[in-house]
Amino acid sequence: MTKVQTIGFRWQPVLLICVLLTAFVVFSAVGNLLSTREVTQVLMWVAIVTSLYVYTGVTGIVSFGHTAFASIGAYTAAVLTINPLFKTSTLVDLPEFILTRAIPTAYAIPVGVIVATAVAVPIGLAIGRLRGEATTIGTFAFLLVIYAVFSNWDGVTGGTTALVGIPLVVGKWAALAGSIAIVVIAYAFRISSTGRQLVAARDDEAAASACGVDVGKLRLRAFVLSAALMSFCGALSSGSIGVLSVDSFHVGATSMALAMLVVGGRNSLSGAVTGGLAVALAMIFLRHVEQGIDLGGTKLSLPGGSQELAVATFMLLILVRRPLGLMGFLEFGLSRSARRQV
Repeated sequence: MTKVQTIGFRWQPVLLICVLLTAFVVFSAVGNLLSTREVTQVLMWVAIVTSLYVYTGVTGIVSFGHTAFASIGAYTAAVLTINPLFKTSTLVDLPEFILTRAIPTAYAIPVGVIVATAVAVPIGLAIGRLRGEATTIGTFAFLLVIYAVFSNWDGVTGGTTALVGIPLVVGKWAALAGSIAIVVIAYAFRISSTGRQLVAARDDEAAASACGVDVGKLRLRAFVLSAALMSFCGALSSGSIGVLSVDSFHVGATSMALAMLVVGGRNSLSGAVTGGLAVALAMIFLRHVEQGIDLGGTKLSLPGGSQELAVATFMLLILVRRPLGLMGFLEFGLSRSARRQV
């Protein structure tokens, strides 16, 4: 990387933070169009997509399973923070010291991250032994396993019944801080020695291995870091919604996160942020239209399912017209000629 490219790349987190801050100010200013909960939701999607980028974007391996770590983080934080009166009547299989106590969300979130990270290490080691499409299928299998476990572990997770009573302590400011923190961590990982070697392996694994790069070891690091960040998002999200079910981070959330990454550009951190903002806003707008909006006295509404149909259509158009996504290899702070050289 040349000196000019290095200087430009150093400005990237500042520019991305400015993008998030600008979006936050604009969203908050149009309170009649976006509620506080919707602003929080948009920022949480940005954080989730950026977390996924750390593995899928940097390594080039599509993962369907990382939202399972968000589910682990969310459920861990939820059972630790819910009022003991509720837990003793429904989550009867919890250990006594958890069943009879509730801790602040600020302490529960790190515990959720630790639990998810502990799960991610052996899973990452197992998946790391797979090659090609089998790796992606392995991550999807992990997603299904976590879903099956949480759906049937009635005494700990509530099974298919939604958990309610989760303290609503995470607002738009906490979501903004969380998304900024994850963007900064993703940037630091991307420019680290590990990140650069993984990008080299993504572009040509054989050549990277021939140069002495331990691809399997580095991919495990990316897998675990992405899982930790995703679990943080899950724990934060549970505190912003107050309700959690086994479907919160299942196939629907996985598909949406991947769609955002593909639309923005999975090879680019800027693409992850851009895709998260664009698709999340589009989904919220379409949801409003589905519910009906008033345009000059005329009631405009769309049938149910229009959100998913629109996102799928947009994703197909992007894949046809811009296979590398809206941003491609472009990163904020880098010139067009430098984008492929970092």
